[in-house]
Amino acid sequence: MPARQVRVQELRSLTAANGGTAVTALVTFGLLPGTQYVKIHSRAFTTAVGLQYALNPYLAVLKTTDAGATWTDYSSAAQDEDAATHVDLSGLSTLANGDAVYIGAATAFRGLDVDVDGPNGNSSVLTASYWNGSAWVDTSDTDGTISSGKTMGQDGTIAWTVPSAWSAGSLNNILQFLDGGGSNTAAAAPQYGHQDLFWVRLEVGAALDSAVTLDSIHALAGSTAYAELTAGDDVIELAANYGEFGSVELTVTTGTVNTVVTVGGKFV
Repeated sequence: MPARQVRVQELRSLTAANGGTAVTALVTFGLLPGTQYVKIHSRAFTTAVGLQYALNPYLAVLKTTDAGATWTDYSSAAQDEDAATHVDLSGLSTLANGDAVYIGAATAFRGLDVDVDGPNGNSSVLTASYWNGSAWVDTSDTDGTISSGKTMGQDGTIAWTVPSAWSAGSLNNILQFLDGGGSNTAAAAPQYGHQDLFWVRLEVGAALDSAVTLDSIHALAGSTAYAELTAGDDVIELAANYGEFGSVELTVTTGTVNTVVTVGGKFV
């Protein structure tokens, strides 16, 4: 039964048509805008003991190319499961040139699952840093999107160990603190810049090429102590408001589980 009653006007599947998705490793699905309900149906276990799952926090995804004077908000495009919307990183330059992507969530998360649509062709490495209350600190992330020395060159995860010193804060306050509070550095940040979130700053070591786009960016759950469905025709139903949650994360330790993920809500 759902965690609480919700009024569902429409149901849609997030998984592949005609039989669901074969889960053999980690996979995430973005929630459609308007989602209020998620059903996970596991079936056709092949040597797998169980299907592990998590609801991941909604991400604020903000890009600046002028040191925070102006911002582009890609939060919805990163998580809406719409192939027509993208996160545009074309020509993203270095932090020294004022360029960075800031990603925040209401709860700590252990990384990002990135679906690359237009891969980067320039040699460049990525640094993901977290805010510790007074400075940005390197997460020492493992970048699974790197291909032949080119970050954002392929689909993959950017993963780190959740830092114990990670501190939630307002991005506006963080950037103004670093600037000495004497400028309008973050004044134009959209709504998420005012919320106390756990922020990660993504910066590149060299500019990306002129046609880099991402289909999606999803959070990875803060903990791998997943909930689990065991072998059989198991179903779990969850209340999951879009904007509070951004994606569903599924994985197995061994084998394969055929899985159907259905969302319900009022979709535009």
